[in-house]
Amino acid sequence: MFSLDFDSSTNQQSQATVPSTLIHELQLGNSLNQCVKESRRADFALMLALLTDDIREHSQFMVPQTQETEKQVDSDTLRKNFELPASPSLALSSLDEIEHFNQAECAVNNQLATLHLSQALNPKPLAFRDDAKHIPTVVLANTNIHCQERATKVERPKAMSMNAKAWLNALAQSTAKEAVNQTAMQPA
Repeated sequence: MFSLDFDSSTNQQSQATVPSTLIHELQLGNSLNQCVKESRRADFALMLALLTDDIREHSQFMVPQTQETEKQVDSDTLRKNFELPASPSLALSSLDEIEHFNQAECAVNNQLATLHLSQALNPKPLAFRDDAKHIPTVVLANTNIHCQERATKVERPKAMSMNAKAWLNALAQSTAKEAVNQTAMQPA
């Protein structure tokens, strides 16, 4: 830091403390304000000349940076913030919940508004089952028997293990025995 002695127009000595490298006007404190107030144009011009030429370094362009953690936004958080009911499940969790699907009575009595309101207040699952590997019986009925067995996981006979060398030896022995029997049966 160095100090500058400035003479005002009223011949009073004023001392301003200025940092060695000036980047922005905030480092000058009230010095600029005092120069304007006391009509010291030369001092004001000197202080402005000492500031950096790069306008991006001036204080009005130095916005404080705050570190904000990224908020995890998911369906449950939004439902809690907006006080919404729980999201409907995709499928029934047990067969006892089928009783809650008796909506046909409301539809027959033309009470569609009641049906919509009950669905909004107590959302029902969208499907009866949530099994990606389930194949409807209508589709399965249109496939061949092997596909149906694979889908229903019926135990199919496993491939038998075969010792090819032993089989060939047994075949060779049986053909040899048959040849011996044939020669023995032929009349001489």
